[in-house]
Amino acid sequence: MSRARFLEILEIRLAVEPRIAMRAASKIGPEIIDAMTQDHAAMCGALERGDSREYLASNRRFHFRLYEAAQTQVMFPVVESMWMQIGPHLNQIFRARDGATATADHHHNALIRALRRQDAQAAGKAVWDDLSNAADAILAGKHFKD
Repeated sequence: MSRARFLEILEIRLAVEPRIAMRAASKIGPEIIDAMTQDHAAMCGALERGDSREYLASNRRFHFRLYEAAQTQVMFPVVESMWMQIGPHLNQIFRARDGATATADHHHNALIRALRRQDAQAAGKAVWDDLSNAADAILAGKHFKD
């Protein structure tokens, strides 16, 4: 993955994922929020154990439950495509235990609180903050081929 490609994917993700989160905020039910809470707990447990595979899988489940709840026809496939393109690079970074995990807990909890309030603006901001802070840490590393 080149730095330029990562930045382009990030630009698209920062534009689309907060918007899809905002749409989901008014549609998501408490059972999905509860499942997201469990995904987040699994993610935190995996981080404590140093299990990068489970960490990434739990993080993906957490986000995709949210994005599926938005019930979009166009945005969801765009998000899915971006995750498929970035996934192998993230696997490589996180297996090296050099990923951006320090702020995920804070942002995921902020997102869950926003969803419980059906606060679209706060949900979008929590997703934007989650993505941008993780990207900042990744960009500070030496994980690009250029």
